[in-house]
Amino acid sequence: MILFHSIPYFFPYFILFYFSSLTPAAANVLQSFYLDLRQKYRSVDSTPITTRQLESMVRLAEARARLELREKVTESDAKDVVQIMFFFFFPDFICY
Repeated sequence: MILFHSIPYFFPYFILFYFSSLTPAAANVLQSFYLDLRQKYRSVDSTPITTRQLESMVRLAEARARLELREKVTESDAKDVVQIMFFFFFPDFICY
């Protein structure tokens, strides 16, 4: 049983020494979103997404899994990150 007063000491330890890893399903979701944007919106004057954004999506998915104290990044984590990045790239898009 974790005592309430020990929680502030637990989270810094967890953040420093606990790492999440991508599952193949999560990697597939991120990869398909990345390749989709690269194919659809390729033009001479701009590239909508680079490998830097792909790396940041992986880090965001890992951070989301760590917040939920999980060792593996699930497909739902990756889908949430894809949704965040979609609204970042297309801010005028409204989804109800």
